Amino acid sequence: MEALALTALRRRWGTVGSGDRLDQLAAAVAAGDTDPYAAADELVAGTS
Repeated sequence: MEALALTALRRRWGTVGSGDRLDQLAAAVAAGDTDPYAAADELVAGTS
């Protein structure tokens, strides 16, 4: 059961950081518009 869950998570999270969204969030953090934790939450939320 654990292996099945981990496989599903890896498949879902495999795209985290791909595309323009990571760059947009990194720029927002660098500009002080958001904090790194909120940006990470937003990035992960986009995978569900």
